[in-house]
Amino acid sequence: MKTTNSTISSPEEFVLSGFPGVQGWVSIPFCTMYVLTLLGNLTILITIKCEESLQEPMYMFMCMLATADIALSSSVLPRMLVMLWFDANTISRDACFLQLFFVHSFTVMASSVLLAMSFDRYLAICYPLQYANVFSKSLIKKIAALCITRGFILIIPEPVFASKVSYCSSNVLPTSYCDFLSLIKIGCSESTLNSVYGLAVAFVVIADAGFIMFSYAKILSTVLKLASGEERQKAINTCGSHLFVLLFTYNTALFSFVTHRFVKGISPPLLVAFSCLYMVLPAMLSPIIYGVRTKEIRKNIFKHFTKK
Repeated sequence: MKTTNSTISSPEEFVLSGFPGVQGWVSIPFCTMYVLTLLGNLTILITIKCEESLQEPMYMFMCMLATADIALSSSVLPRMLVMLWFDANTISRDACFLQLFFVHSFTVMASSVLLAMSFDRYLAICYPLQYANVFSKSLIKKIAALCITRGFILIIPEPVFASKVSYCSSNVLPTSYCDFLSLIKIGCSESTLNSVYGLAVAFVVIADAGFIMFSYAKILSTVLKLASGEERQKAINTCGSHLFVLLFTYNTALFSFVTHRFVKGISPPLLVAFSCLYMVLPAMLSPIIYGVRTKEIRKNIFKHFTKK
């Protein structure tokens, strides 16, 4: 269903933006990134599950993040690869709304897990005597359930609101996956409720980033007060991988958002690439960062893969 000049109040399908002329070539890096995402995050999951010494809150949160990353990338990349390989740029209305629900739900879940991880590190370093009593197995399960519930409840209105929008003269999305703001952007019916809701969701994620930055500022302040240089180094090594992951994740999201919404003069294929990389790169690089910077993870990965 292509763009027409007549009003499309309720299109049966939407047209996703791709990479005209180079779709086959572009599929190679995205396919590679998806394979690396699956392999890396599954390696983290299997390593932590199989090693008793890693059954601690910090590693449990890594498992949650790896699961959310696999789910998020799987919500975008398989459909995108089908589009690139078979030039299947159309997506049905219902499939589009379902995709945007899962994409944003898993995004909020990943942000929630990063927030929980920062609180875990804050308590472990700033209040080590209370840490073991607070972070029990039952609390970890409750936090996991809260992250899932928060993601679903916050995003449930998205497909409902998007289905109420009238699409005037275009059903072509400026991205290669269904995104709430992109759907609202091509709609002709202005809605204060949609705008307020979109801003509210963005504020929640920004608030997560703010709380995370506050936690790490407090952690840094505590670490600098430690008398022993060895203790400072140990604390920095413990938090370093988490800090790298969250900075990369939120900075990638911010760069994609600013580029996609405000920067003019960039070619549409480049904008499409930026919007996709925001979904793909953090999920691919998180397990690599953890594997390289977390000594216990690195040691156990080598141990399991060098077993005869």
